[in-house]
Parts: sequence; structure tokens; C-alpha cells
Amino acid sequence: MFIRLIKIRLGMLIRQKEVLFWSIIFPIFLSGFLYLSAMGGNKAQTAISSELQIQENVLYVEKVFKDVQEIEHNRLYFLTIIILMCYITGFTGIQEIEAYSLKASAKAVRHILAPISMAYQTLNSLCACWLFSMGCIGILLIHIRGILSITLSGNIMGWLLVIGLGTLSGILCGMIMGNNGRCKRATKQGLMAVFAVGSCILGGLVNPSIKFQMDYNFPVLSKIYPPLALIDALHTLNTYGMTQRFYKDILAIILMNAIGIGILSFLLRRNRL
Repeated sequence: MFIRLIKIRLGMLIRQKEVLFWSIIFPIFLSGFLYLSAMGGNKAQTAISSELQIQENVLYVEKVFKDVQEIEHNRLYFLTIIILMCYITGFTGIQEIEAYSLKASAKAVRHILAPISMAYQTLNSLCACWLFSMGCIGILLIHIRGILSITLSGNIMGWLLVIGLGTLSGILCGMIMGNNGRCKRATKQGLMAVFAVGSCILGGLVNPSIKFQMDYNFPVLSKIYPPLALIDALHTLNTYGMTQRFYKDILAIILMNAIGIGILSFLLRRNRL
């Protein structure tokens, strides 16, 4: 019964063009645009310099080496995009939770009067959104590694742990925002996008130095604020491996997700009254 309901929810999500755009097309476009803007110019310059004279070949080799270093330095951009998509997929959470909120949707009456408990239905929707979002981020990773050839290192279990918890955090944020029946869906999605993009800018999406300034000036915020903790965990995994710092970030994310589940449960009970 539970698996059958998840399949139904997944089918409904896949048929929605809006969800597919923000979960699959948008991150691929964003990562491709970032790749072309940050590295396309460097590759064009190296292609031109290969036609220069022998004396300039030494400079060409040095330029290629610097380009490789630049690519490794810019890897933080793509790590931040992955965490950004963990929260952009919260759009699915907004859409799903509206079906259970009397203030947001007239269909909520059917769910409340159904012979299945509200907790069971919400858990089913959460699992469906999580599986769908994990699949979308998997497509993004294939695009970054396979097509853009960006080097992403780290233990695969660490990757699954960070992305799994990050996706859950994003869906919970979306469901919490979706419980607000006074705002339209477009407004909720706009707030979710501002929250996700703003958080990732602080994590180094625009300039990697911002992340390190946040770590130095606001070390506590970097540990208790879920998006920053996720970015730090993924950066630590790719740079140093699964160290003590990585596990501290994971523990903070688990704690924040537990708080988010508690808030969501409270909001669902209040909306039923």
C-alpha cells in the first residue's frame, strides 16, 4: 500500500512541467552557464595560444596548468549549485503540502476525511518528493561530471549522506512554507528561491571567499544554518575527506531536520483544527 501510493505521487510529480523545469532543466542550464562563463574563455585562450611560436609554448603550458588550478578552485561553485538544487526541489514540497492544508487547497478536505491517517499521507508525500528530488540531483551530477568534466571527489557514502539530508532539508522547508494559506503558490516559491539563492551566495556561489569569511567571522552560523552546513560538509568531503569536521556538519544538519519535522507536524495539526 505504501509503495503503491509513492508510485502514484511520483507519477503526479513527473507529469508536472513546472516541477520538471525547476528540478531538472534549470540546474542543468545554471551549471552549463557557469561553466561557459567561468572556464569557456580560458579554453578559448589556450586554443589560440597553441598556434603561437615555439617561444610562447612555454607560456602556453603554464597557462594550461593555471587553468587546471582555476578549475579546481572553481569546484566550489558547482558544489554550491548542488546544494542550491537541494533547496530548489523544495518547490515539490510546497506543492505537495498544499493538498493537506485547508487554508491553501479545497482538496484538503478529501485527504482529511480519507480513511488513511494524516501522518501516513504526509510521510508518503515526503518520501515521494525525496525520491524524485534525489533522482533529479543524480541527473545534475551526471551532467557536471560526465558532460562538463568537473572533478568531484570524496567517498560515495558521504555524497549520499549530504545530498540525502540536504534534499530532506529542502523539502521540509518547502512544506513549512507551503502551510501558509494566505500566500499564493508563486509567492511561496519566490520566497523559497530567495532563501535558497541567498543562502548559497553566503556559501560561495558568487565568490568562494565569501564562504571562508563566513566561516571566520560567523563560525556558529556556519554550523547551525542548514544550507551553510551542507555546503561546508560537501566542501570538506571533497577537500579533506570524511573528517571530524564533516561529521559535525552532518550532526548539525540531522538536528535541524529533526526540528523541521517537529515544526511541520505542529503546523499540520493546527491546520486541521
